Amino acid sequence: MAGAVEGSYAKGAGIAEDRIRTLQKPQDGADAVKGGRVDAFLLTGISLRWLARTNPGTEVTEAFLPELDGKKQYSPGGAVFGQGNEVLRDAFNRELKKIVSDRSRYVSLLAPYGFGATEIPPATLKTADLCKG
Repeated sequence: MAGAVEGSYAKGAGIAEDRIRTLQKPQDGADAVKGGRVDAFLLTGISLRWLARTNPGTEVTEAFLPELDGKKQYSPGGAVFGQGNEVLRDAFNRELKKIVSDRSRYVSLLAPYGFGATEIPPATLKTADLCKG
């Protein structure tokens, strides 16, 4: 999908560039698979599980953590706070820490939205680690 990281995962897995198609939106990928125009479509497990719910007959594999050059490729989300909102940011982080410190509770809260344990990065992963590349 345009702007998504999955193309680099496919290339890293040895798929030739001329075999990789970039589509505009998730539904385009589901339509291309159902229509036989592509063999498979890569996106996050969250996005693919949603597509499967809204596209009968679409099958999604078990979620997995991709690796490139032997490095696990985490794709955690984040929250953005404007400069000067440090009090709000710090309060947000305190409350978030309470939720994510209990992994089973965290998964149960996020499961209705398509998240599973596979999408939760390790507690030791820090923003600085992701910014290293």
